[in-house]
Amino acid sequence: MRTVVLAVGVLAVVACKGKNDQKPERLETAGSAAPAADLSEADYAKLLIAELEKHPAIAAGSGSGSAAPYTFDAAKSLVTDGNAQISTTNLYAEYLKTPPAERATAIARVAASFSGSHDESADKLETVRGQLLPAVRAGMYFDYALQMKATDEPPKDSAVFVPIGEVTGAGIAVDREASMMIATRKQLETWGVTLEQAMEIATKNLAAKGVPFREVQPGLWTSPAHDNYDSSRIFLFEEIAKLKLRGTVVAVIPNRDTLYLASADDGKALLAMADLADKASEEPRPIHTVPLCLTARTWKDCEPGPTPEVKRRMHALATTGRQSLYAEQKEPLQERLGDDVFVASYTVVQTRDGTQVASYATWTKTVPTLMPHADFIGFIELEGTEPDLKPNMIGMVPWDRVMKLLGARLRPDGRSPPRWSTGDYFPTKAELASLKPTLDPFE
Repeated sequence: MRTVVLAVGVLAVVACKGKNDQKPERLETAGSAAPAADLSEADYAKLLIAELEKHPAIAAGSGSGSAAPYTFDAAKSLVTDGNAQISTTNLYAEYLKTPPAERATAIARVAASFSGSHDESADKLETVRGQLLPAVRAGMYFDYALQMKATDEPPKDSAVFVPIGEVTGAGIAVDREASMMIATRKQLETWGVTLEQAMEIATKNLAAKGVPFREVQPGLWTSPAHDNYDSSRIFLFEEIAKLKLRGTVVAVIPNRDTLYLASADDGKALLAMADLADKASEEPRPIHTVPLCLTARTWKDCEPGPTPEVKRRMHALATTGRQSLYAEQKEPLQERLGDDVFVASYTVVQTRDGTQVASYATWTKTVPTLMPHADFIGFIELEGTEPDLKPNMIGMVPWDRVMKLLGARLRPDGRSPPRWSTGDYFPTKAELASLKPTLDPFE
């Protein structure tokens, strides 16, 4: 994380720094004894492509069937044959941690998992029943259409998942020794089960893996399995109840191999949770750092605050988590929607002393916009004449106040993370006066 201070004002813009900003350029073979960090992501993509060419066409989401050669799009971290796409970000990060003697096998296993060959045994529930596991991910993970190119045909099938709050989801994984796939709507129909029934089977399989939790420090618990399903253990409600955490249970799932649990009333444990979650968010297979709170058997986004210090820390954790998700969503969504709609950024600012953070999105007059769920909305008017139009910030308004007064004018897009469409509407002067905008969100 780095901070860029604005030239004017008491705020600083906070931007996420890329995890792969600096990579060596020396190429090594998959089985080489040289350190894995000596390979750039582009070099890794070359090794993966060499293995993919030994297999049938990629089946990324909807299946490809393309005979075109594979290429690597470095700007988007994608291996593609012009139709199907494979994101290399997580694969490369995991490869960096793979022991030298295991790299060739790891590359081959990844390529095999993306093979387009169809396994008919997966069409039978009795065959896959024992392989089903809940797969908790960022909700965006299940958006196949967003992962495809704007010129592609719409996917013929879709992943099924249970929404968890605004930015999280849980799908059904078919977990095999050499591959993992997320069940689709058509597969559930073939198996003859509902999503709820499949999730019940998957959760029982996960529970059968054994006692899941270990205490890190008094009041702070984790899942020590590190089997790609630690985050999914938020569904083991009976085991969570055995921890005897006071009041509301809080969870963070910074990556698939990491889950932390604590009481919403335990400030010391929550501060430790935040520190550990920040570190874990830099590990492979990230999800997010938005805290979740458990009510009965339902998890929802939350920001527990037993003390002002904890409240600020939890808000910062949630804010940086959403910032990462919205940043990842913005470019592909803008590409799919074209120039008729502006996909607004989720911008994070902080006070110069770094003690407070806040997020905002902009709503500009005459510009149809998709706005992320931020702490504030910044209302903007364009002044001057084309091509020298300049933005004038009218002021910022808290999200809840905007939704209370103007929510009926906005349309949610149903995505995860969610956005709201302004259409051609912009508030009148009277409405803006009622909103009471301010230029300083920390007033």
